[in-house]
Amino acid sequence: MLRVEKGGEYTAHRVRTGEAARGPWELIVVKEEGRAHRELTIFATNTPSGVQEGGRFRVKEIVSAGPRRTKNPDGTWSAYEKTSI
Repeated sequence: MLRVEKGGEYTAHRVRTGEAARGPWELIVVKEEGRAHRELTIFATNTPSGVQEGGRFRVKEIVSAGPRRTKNPDGTWSAYEKTSI
């Protein structure tokens, strides 16, 4: 089961950073161990956090969590929701 909790330590499967109109952003993807494909996206509030792909990190606080939908490569909206923290 994939679960992210305050104070927990996790491995970053994927890390991406960028700049938007509201300022810099950074996302860290945590993937369920084993062959499962479930993953959670964490948007860091302390950018740059220094977390690297494959590196371990600890969650100090969870500000909010909720579902979001993404676009497919063809530009249509996905039927599946992903959880973002």
